[in-house]
Amino acid sequence: MFICRSGARSHQAAALVSQATPRDCYNVLEGFEGDKDASGQRGKIGGWRHAGLPWHS
Repeated sequence: MFICRSGARSHQAAALVSQATPRDCYNVLEGFEGDKDASGQRGKIGGWRHAGLPWHS
């Protein structure tokens, strides 16, 4: 499973690994903090954390 702040880097990593190995790869498309809102801040819309999924700080 791959995750990064926005989902962009983890998407690339998952794609590379899935091409190189026969294993299943999963990517969190919205990332941990999701997309930027109208004021440019992350963590307010979308993402793992905003969805209330488990995480530890």
